[in-house]
Amino acid sequence: MERFLNDTPPDAYEKLIDRLLASLRYGARWGRYWVDLVRYADTSGFETDHFFVNVWRYRDYVIRAFNTDKPYDVFVKEQIAADESWPQNIDLEGASKFPAEKAENQNRRIATGLFTTGSFPIEYSYHGDQYRAEGQSDAVDTLGAAFLGLTVGCARRHDHKFDPIPHRDYYRLAAIFEGSMEKEIQLGSLFDVQTSTRSFPLLAQAEGLKQMVRRSGGRGRRAQPEDSAEGDASPVKADAQRQGGGVDGVRGREDDRTERVPCADGAGLYG
Repeated sequence: MERFLNDTPPDAYEKLIDRLLASLRYGARWGRYWVDLVRYADTSGFETDHFFVNVWRYRDYVIRAFNTDKPYDVFVKEQIAADESWPQNIDLEGASKFPAEKAENQNRRIATGLFTTGSFPIEYSYHGDQYRAEGQSDAVDTLGAAFLGLTVGCARRHDHKFDPIPHRDYYRLAAIFEGSMEKEIQLGSLFDVQTSTRSFPLLAQAEGLKQMVRRSGGRGRRAQPEDSAEGDASPVKADAQRQGGGVDGVRGREDDRTERVPCADGAGLYG
């Protein structure tokens, strides 16, 4: 504000607007209205309050969409049907890096994470048919509220009393999601994932060596008896065990390159 008040040229207001629109905080500030509309949450609520591990990717997708001024029609299409509109494989096609177009299309799939967040009683999963029915109903209700500006939930039980939404059409919409299933997809190539997971044991070994250096007091100092308090246990193995397995058992953090999204059967993507 002080900077604006001290800016005396006649175009001061225009420069302020341009500066605010260029700020990365713009997407976070205005994106929150959209994520509220589509009932975004980090947990599922109710008694179990299940934590959605990768749902933050959808939140960041929305922020990027606002910051890059993504066209609204593309914004809508990516969230509703990115898996159908941009189906693809994740082969490298002879290159050492993931092709840029494939990377972009794969990241479009994050948008369909819209249908994997929100409040949802985990108890529904006790019964497969109920789980699928409630998931489809939640998708239709969200679709209506966010993209149609209508509360269509009443039509799940009867013809809508005020809007022209018959009971029959509600289940026609639900049928769109009948062939979808929730799964995790890779956001990079298989090569990237394998490189990431197999490099992690090396990072564990490096951390073990760092601990040895710290215990020895640095270069040039011989280790003292008290430095061997851990006995014969290898610091590399000890560190790897703290990470969740033996040296050879540490597989890495696969979820760094995966996202849980709904996708249609036969889309040709790996889960």
